[in-house]
Amino acid sequence: MSVRMNFEHELETLRENMDAMGKGIQQAFADLLSAIALNDLEELDRIQKNDRKINEMERKIDRVYKRRKRRERETHF
Repeated sequence: MSVRMNFEHELETLRENMDAMGKGIQQAFADLLSAIALNDLEELDRIQKNDRKINEMERKIDRVYKRRKRRERETHF
């Protein structure tokens, strides 16, 4: 795969991951408001567990971004 194609693929993957994380955050927030309104402790526990998945998504995005920036620096020197 060419450097350009690899770059485009990484950007698309990053965009897809960020989109998925954003949708997850939106859903978690809506669920949180509902659980608070209903005083649903089981739902609050589920939301908290799901938050760990969202945090892992963020770490994955961060790793891809850092890898991309490292490669960018290496190719400019």
